[in-house]
Amino acid sequence: MADFLDAMPLLAALDEDERAELRLAAIPFAATQGERIFRQGDPPTCLYLLERGELEIATRIPGDPAASVSRIEPGEAVGEFALLDPGPRSASVSALADSSGLVLGRDHFLAMVTEGRPAAIKLLDALRVLTARRTLATLHRIGEGSGAARCELRAFPADSKTPEGAAQPVAAALVTTLSAFSGLALDDAARLLAEGEAVDVARGVLLAPAEAAPDGIFLVQRGAVRAGLPRADGLEQVMIHAPGDFAGLTPVFADQPYPLSLSAAEPSRLLRIGAAQFHEWRTDRSGLARAAMEAAGRQLVRDQRRANRHLGRALALGWFNRAGNVA
Repeated sequence: MADFLDAMPLLAALDEDERAELRLAAIPFAATQGERIFRQGDPPTCLYLLERGELEIATRIPGDPAASVSRIEPGEAVGEFALLDPGPRSASVSALADSSGLVLGRDHFLAMVTEGRPAAIKLLDALRVLTARRTLATLHRIGEGSGAARCELRAFPADSKTPEGAAQPVAAALVTTLSAFSGLALDDAARLLAEGEAVDVARGVLLAPAEAAPDGIFLVQRGAVRAGLPRADGLEQVMIHAPGDFAGLTPVFADQPYPLSLSAAEPSRLLRIGAAQFHEWRTDRSGLARAAMEAAGRQLVRDQRRANRHLGRALALGWFNRAGNVA
């Protein structure tokens, strides 16, 4: 039954022994057509690897109907957030046809990660890439829509990437006050500062234009970074990155242009980390790299949740307008 793992794109980086290790760690699952596999808000218990059938991912904002986000075909995975973030399920998954495959439990998997098992480390990185690519797909669906609600539109950011000036030095101890690096040793925090470029930017400064090639990310130390979709009549705000967040993480993991622009929503202090440096951390097992990758996984989940909520609002607004409920 588990031979389908050999052909899964998600597991392409794993060798035969590593895939065999995952087979031993997983258990079979089966669902009949129409069966709910898990609900939005459920605890994050496992990852599903689909061998046969078809699954649907749907999300719902209170007061609005459920919106179909995507469909999962054989050879794909669903429930990946469970292995990246401890938060509740952000969407519901149902079987559109009789379906079966394997389930990989969160607790067992995280124990494998703690032990440094290559199969788990490689799968974890692949799940981050998968999450980033699914977020991009959601953002493209948002971009294909007719437009945003007026409350989502902002003025276009200034057409400038010039910082106010060199940022003042930041003590390593202050880095550890950021939520993403709260457990980081001071030596590793100092290394983070040394390997990044600190900049202070004024409100409205454009950090990265939409559709630009991913060349780095920004760790927000103070202030906020706006990620928005350019529209004819303004910038459609999709998400705001607060202190402790990475901005621009999705395109770096997906290795694809980002449909959103990044700009300073207020005067901000940022640490820019080049894409090449960040990719080195993906295979590094130092304290800094582990902390950065754990934070990256949680951030990717937050970003996809934000994108899914935004898409859900846009779809619900479209249904409302088509029903003739606008003045």
